[in-house]
Amino acid sequence: MQPARWNGSPLRHRGVVRRRPRTRLGRLASRGLREAQGVGGQRLRVSVARVPLLLARFREIQVGERRLVGSVLLCIGSTGAHQRPIGVVDHAGRRHRPAAQQQAGQDCAAPCQCILGISPPDPCLVLCLNGARRTPSIIMSMIAALLTATLSSAPVLTLTEPQLDAKIAEAQRLPFTQRLEVLSALFLGVPYTDLPLGDGDQGPEPGPLFRTDGVDCQTYVETVLALANARSLDHAKAILDDIRYADGKPSFQSRNHFTEAQWLPANARKGYLADAVPSLDKRAPTETLVLDKSQWTQVPGLKRLMAAQVPDGKYRVRYLPLDRVEQRAQEIAPGTIVMVVREHDPNRVVRITHMGFVLKTDAGLVVRHASTGTERAVLDEPLSAFVQRQREYKKWKVIGVALARPLDASRRVSRIR
Repeated sequence: MQPARWNGSPLRHRGVVRRRPRTRLGRLASRGLREAQGVGGQRLRVSVARVPLLLARFREIQVGERRLVGSVLLCIGSTGAHQRPIGVVDHAGRRHRPAAQQQAGQDCAAPCQCILGISPPDPCLVLCLNGARRTPSIIMSMIAALLTATLSSAPVLTLTEPQLDAKIAEAQRLPFTQRLEVLSALFLGVPYTDLPLGDGDQGPEPGPLFRTDGVDCQTYVETVLALANARSLDHAKAILDDIRYADGKPSFQSRNHFTEAQWLPANARKGYLADAVPSLDKRAPTETLVLDKSQWTQVPGLKRLMAAQVPDGKYRVRYLPLDRVEQRAQEIAPGTIVMVVREHDPNRVVRITHMGFVLKTDAGLVVRHASTGTERAVLDEPLSAFVQRQREYKKWKVIGVALARPLDASRRVSRIR
């Protein structure tokens, strides 16, 4: 492959600072890329020097929140013969503008603006190629890609409530599975947050009952389920309470703390979920969780649940062994909730430790989940890579995954106000 040549005049820079890139692509060009920061003017000049020429032919490049996760054809604009500004747009449809405007709270990096159809204020951050009248567009693509990869670690600004309300109403026109796909995508890049939700302003774990600026793996799944079943944002908040609490009324005591013993059985009875494993493998094995309050309350990490209404008993969870997941992958319905099942460990008690959605994207089957890895954010991970990663746990072995099919619970939610 012959690298493209660039005969245009060199770029100059003004008011820029260096920052260590957090992406692999950014690190590759770290010596030649300067990232624009807060500058008073709308248009910034960014120096791009000594960029590896091997990247010059990339028109389509992988970019994402905190790491490279998806492909996108970058958008390029032109406003004049002598200046060619490049609008920087990443894989989630976010437009990036100067940091000073971001800090002012303007909607310059709201997730999934392309999905919502909301046009961000113009102009977005631009690169001015001074005097390069015939700069090849492929070079412009490369520069935009490099800057986008670096800016992908920028803070995520959540949707406003009116915007989210509009998106919920719009999603109601779609089939239920598509609702799950579209609404779950709104959270791509949202940070993983420990204990993001509480039980209101009372009890041993006070905190918000609803939020979209931070999630853990379970609250992410719960929130998407609520949004997909809702007519409006207020309706979604009430449905979320019904999913999270046995009686639909927020309290620490009635919250569904144990996934195997409370969350799955309760939401199956209410019509939000159905076991998806039998349709894939009628002979699938089961894992049993035995709960005895006099015993599990001795586990240090579970003592905080002593006041909770956790019933004693045996709770079985069907699961697919990891090898069978790969064999049956193409039969897993899009939108299915995948849950990581681990072997028995008396020092940990629980069996299910993580969850997310299996979705079909242009990149193939992915698990969309709130990752606790180095990214600590909601992201798409290829299903094959997700399964392979589960094999790497040695101290607490993963034996397979449980699968639950989300249901359109319209009959139940019609009674929720």
